[in-house]
Amino acid sequence: MDIIAGILLIALGLVAIALPMVTTMAVGVIVASTLLAAGCAHLTSALRGQSPYDVLARVVVGAADIGIGLVLMLHPQWGAASVAFVVTVVLMIEGLAVMTAHFMREDHDGSLWLLSAGFVSALLGLTVMALASSRPVTFVAAIVGINFVVAGTTQIAASIGTQRLTEVLRP
Repeated sequence: MDIIAGILLIALGLVAIALPMVTTMAVGVIVASTLLAAGCAHLTSALRGQSPYDVLARVVVGAADIGIGLVLMLHPQWGAASVAFVVTVVLMIEGLAVMTAHFMREDHDGSLWLLSAGFVSALLGLTVMALASSRPVTFVAAIVGINFVVAGTTQIAASIGTQRLTEVLRP
């Protein structure tokens, strides 16, 4: 059953890559729906606020979540640019943090790998920034598609590995 699920994930990944606009719209709707739900939760939790400032903060955050969720629901393609921006920022911060960790280490045994990993993360961040700024729809579809393909491949490999291990351990 795991192999079938893995094959389905790979197929979904390939479809996501092949149909970038559909994929991006789906991601946009999911993000918008999540923001709408979070906004409703914040507004509901404002009823139990500890202080007037707490209530105000929850109402403001809830209203912002709902407002952004509605905008993204009406324009889901805008979500693609947002996702691309967040990925860029995360990769850049990760790269800088890892490179900083390299230079702060007392012992430099194996720290070249650390420096290399930081450099690659920062470089990926710059690449995402360059690609996503011109083609955010394609970027989101590629990320979603690649994620599904990797998940499916991993699931198949784990299933085959488990089956082989079971065969080896049988008396």
